[in-house]
Amino acid sequence: MALKFTSDELVEIGRRVQDARIAKRMTQEYVAEVCLCTPKHISDIERGIVGPSFPIIAKMGKLFDTGVDYYLYDTVDYVSDRMITADISEALVNCDTNTRMYCREMIKRTVAYSELLTKGTGGKKP
Repeated sequence: MALKFTSDELVEIGRRVQDARIAKRMTQEYVAEVCLCTPKHISDIERGIVGPSFPIIAKMGKLFDTGVDYYLYDTVDYVSDRMITADISEALVNCDTNTRMYCREMIKRTVAYSELLTKGTGGKKP
């Protein structure tokens, strides 16, 4: 089943696929094997040249723990906690202790600030 996308949507879907694959530390070859297609097809999807079929996007959603909506819509709400944790860990893996402590403090302050804003808007996120 072929899904129809604009060229801009193809680029965004491809970016999300690549981001999810890299966050999970998977190769295009491995993803292609699981999705029953070629590595070139995965590369073409990631570069926004072709769109994924529904069966492939469904397999990717399961493989990357994201669900289908993450690729089809630009909504952070659909990104799994595990993917977010993997992204943060990946970013910090080569940092020294001082940098990691600084990032930890910034995350705490950002969460506190977000909670403060939410309270000031009657419980709705700004």
